[in-house]
Amino acid sequence: MLGITLGYQTTAMLSWRDSTWDFQIVLPYHTAATWPVASPPGTRFAVWQTFRRDLLEPTYLVIGDLTRAEVELDTVTASAVAVNDSYSAAVGARYRWAAMDDPQIRRLQVFASEPPGEWRLIGTGANATFDVAVGILSDSTALIAWASQSPSTIRYGIATGAEWDSAAAPPFADAGSRPARPRFRRASDGTLELYWLSGDHDVLRSAYRGGVWSPLDSISCDFDGDNPLYYISDTIHLSSNSAATEPSVAYSAYSYRSGIRKLCVYVPDSTGMARVVPGAEDSWIPVITQDVYGETWLAWRLEYGQEMFWQHTYVTATGSTPVVERAGARVQVTWQLDSPAPGSTWSIERSSGLGGFDSVGVAVAGDEESMAWTDADAPQGAVRYRVRRVSLDRRYEWTSAEGRWPVAAAHPVLFLVGANRAGADVQLLDAAPGRAAIALYDIQGRAVQKQDVTVGGSNPTVVRVAYDALARGVYFLRATDAVGVHTPVLRLVVIR
Repeated sequence: MLGITLGYQTTAMLSWRDSTWDFQIVLPYHTAATWPVASPPGTRFAVWQTFRRDLLEPTYLVIGDLTRAEVELDTVTASAVAVNDSYSAAVGARYRWAAMDDPQIRRLQVFASEPPGEWRLIGTGANATFDVAVGILSDSTALIAWASQSPSTIRYGIATGAEWDSAAAPPFADAGSRPARPRFRRASDGTLELYWLSGDHDVLRSAYRGGVWSPLDSISCDFDGDNPLYYISDTIHLSSNSAATEPSVAYSAYSYRSGIRKLCVYVPDSTGMARVVPGAEDSWIPVITQDVYGETWLAWRLEYGQEMFWQHTYVTATGSTPVVERAGARVQVTWQLDSPAPGSTWSIERSSGLGGFDSVGVAVAGDEESMAWTDADAPQGAVRYRVRRVSLDRRYEWTSAEGRWPVAAAHPVLFLVGANRAGADVQLLDAAPGRAAIALYDIQGRAVQKQDVTVGGSNPTVVRVAYDALARGVYFLRATDAVGVHTPVLRLVVIR
């Protein structure tokens, strides 16, 4: 979901559907910056400060539940403070927490709520900040990190319900010359990863688990070959997909030499380097995310102006025609990529009889170009498979040619796909288009039943052979296509 500004501080939320953006909802009130909120899987919340035309009116810090058709608001606090964008929130299964920098009293304010709507101010004693981040440790515990002004460092505290415990000393000896904009991301194993701007040209990061912070690491940008010492990073955003090994990171950096702001994006790869997005100069407040298929989506607005822009990564690898091999009910489908595409998602689609293709499985590519998937419950008779490179943006999907079992033969063949006491269902494959004759013979070779079917295209033709009026015994089925080519004989046993 993407938020865009319409007119005077009005934020609309859009969602992507197949190949275009779809309008969803407009957030209540005029809004300052709108930030995503850490919340349980399957939910979507945002936090924002309301913006009023009349400066004498109070502003509100609110959390909005965006999973509903009409946004449900939870007002954290009403205040007469000036509008700013230094706030964060988290929604747990039991508690909710919110934190904001109050420039009027130059203090960090932290709030806790159980249940929603009953907020309580927690005394932290922390001074004014360069932004704050709230992450969830458990249903009743939150980790809150903020960029302190004096001294310039990263500090943190833990809120257990509405009780506060602040660390006595900063966790890092050197958190950057002027640390700012801390942002949390929760990994799938429960680790809270903290990213922040160093105050120079790079991004610093650490992870908190079991009460211990990991050693500092950094992400640097190539700046298109320009000297990074000329740049100061100023805004940052992380993708929140907890299943990914690392988040994607977007941050803008201002050159005090050229006066140009560049947008840097880090997509996890072997280089460990962020790269400048071409054509995104003077960008402001980038937003980045990873979709369910591992592709990275980026949106940004201009520092001056109302335009918003977006783009996403996509996979270009294609695959060979699937090779289909069968052993009983198990079918092995293998195909070869034309180039490595680690993490790309491929849907396996199956068709039997005259029906269309349905997705029956998903495979994720590794480092190798060869891929395989096993269908453990394939239907009887001939089956066809194809693979589709999946993308949230349907314009970037790709579908292979069809692979089939059995492979195309030099003559038509019959396959039994189902039978009961009244008759049998058979497939006629590889027959010439036109009228085909199907005859059932008894054990003496006498034709006891005949029928004609129309064969067209390459799909199997499904035929119902009724034998409810026949005596029990052994019978033989054979088809002759439109050009006179016979199938091998198919043996049927009628039981009464």
